[in-house]
Amino acid sequence: MQESKTTPPPHEAQMKTSGLESFIDVLPAPVFIKDTKGTYIACNSHFAHFLGLEKDDILGKKASDICTVYCAEEYAKKDTELLQNPQKPQRYEFMITSRTGEGKNVVFYKNALLDTDGEAWGIIGCIKDITEHRHRQSSLEEFNRQLQQRVEKEIAEKTEKEKLLVEQSKNALMGEMIGVIAHQWRQPLNAVAIIAQELKLDNDYGELTKEAVEYYSKKLVSLVEHMNSTIDVFRSFFKRGEPHKSSVVGILGESIRLLSGELKVNSISVKINGDDFELFTNTSELKQVFINLLVNAKDQINSVMPKSREITICLDKEANSIEIADYAGGVCESIIKSVFEPYVSTKGEKGTGIGLYMVKMIVEDRMGGKISVTNKDGGACFRLDFKKM
Repeated sequence: MQESKTTPPPHEAQMKTSGLESFIDVLPAPVFIKDTKGTYIACNSHFAHFLGLEKDDILGKKASDICTVYCAEEYAKKDTELLQNPQKPQRYEFMITSRTGEGKNVVFYKNALLDTDGEAWGIIGCIKDITEHRHRQSSLEEFNRQLQQRVEKEIAEKTEKEKLLVEQSKNALMGEMIGVIAHQWRQPLNAVAIIAQELKLDNDYGELTKEAVEYYSKKLVSLVEHMNSTIDVFRSFFKRGEPHKSSVVGILGESIRLLSGELKVNSISVKINGDDFELFTNTSELKQVFINLLVNAKDQINSVMPKSREITICLDKEANSIEIADYAGGVCESIIKSVFEPYVSTKGEKGTGIGLYMVKMIVEDRMGGKISVTNKDGGACFRLDFKKM
């Protein structure tokens, strides 16, 4: 068995530090030297100042004499690891707690000191105080945590607000559609009432012939079929389906048919220019966009009473864009930049201010498009731009 070498007595280790003391004294960081038994045999003034002691209070002492029990035990563990593997320098973070209870975050850099035979006779260590860095890091983490909480709260509030706006928009649109249904049914119901009155009169005067009954029956069936078709159209409008390729002209046509009664009674015509193209979309939602914009134009025309009672729709197949324009004075310059924000209405106190917001949400958030508005040719022009499939 190879004979193990004995650890040099303290005075021999101290002799070996004589050449190092002058070197560590000029270093700007706290530096110490220990022997293999953990006794401090050298240190610079920065190390003494860091511990709040004088050099004489440190030299010849062990960590257990000047530090807390916990710190001394941890230092001993790390020193043992280094002496068992002296070729591997140490770097580790540690929280130093003084006997007064003051805590400091530090980084230890430690190397074993070797003799000419490669045996460790001591340990040299340097301390970097990172307390301020950790405080700043902790403050930054706390700031980020609070910021994250605030962002999450604002997102939750925004989501809840958007849900409310969506519901309000749906209710407003449903109210508009109910009004349209009422108008669509008014004429057929009036016709039914007239037929019933004529049937009664013919019956009262004994003039109700078989031919008359067949004639009136056919008219009643036709009217009922018309009303049923109206119900089917409105049912499809409120039914949310899956996105698919759809003709823009086709969806525009269905939207205009839904409003045909309202447009007709207000003597408003709709003209479509340009070539048709397809969009990958939920047709029900795109109908909501078109109906909102058409109703908006209709209301503006009725409010201003311009010479031209026409709504022009221009399709640009190359640009994948749609423009819906009227000639009714345009959007007030004071609100044109915020017209798509919630509760901003082009109709003043008469409007809810959620229709155009809903249009923007559908076009931009759900369809990935872009909507804008400008005043030109004496009216408002809403432009919808979509990505090509």
